[in-house]
Amino acid sequence: MSENRAYDFSLFEEHEKQNERKETNKTIKLDEEQLLKNQRIKYKPAAVIGMICLALITVAVISSSIVGQVRLTELTSEINALEAQYEESKSVYTQLEMQVETKLSLDKIEEYTTQQLNMDQLKNSQITYVNLSDGDAVLVKSEPDAIWIAAIKEAISNFMS
Repeated sequence: MSENRAYDFSLFEEHEKQNERKETNKTIKLDEEQLLKNQRIKYKPAAVIGMICLALITVAVISSSIVGQVRLTELTSEINALEAQYEESKSVYTQLEMQVETKLSLDKIEEYTTQQLNMDQLKNSQITYVNLSDGDAVLVKSEPDAIWIAAIKEAISNFMS
């Protein structure tokens, strides 16, 4: 056998010891009860508790997500109802504003004053003009002591500057 440094083919060759092991049969025969007992899955208590906790956490997360979505849907429908109510109120406001404008128009006011209050329109003969520009003057009466005090203050300020 030649040595090959890249591959060790001796690992793939059958040895006499392996052949001997195959020939000896160490099979144990069990009755059916023991076979079923050995085939049962054995659960560890910590693993069972962990799985239960994980399942409970998963159920809680899914439940809270569903509750959140339900609440979001309720709020959305409430917002839509309020927006519809707002639009209706805007429409009513516009109608009322138009009614006020028609009732308070100048033609309506003139008609009401002439028919209900028996008033006539103003005529030029009823207008009287007052001329205030001829002799209007403002006189300020001051006390003599105040004049002397003001004169002294003015002289001192002139002297200082």
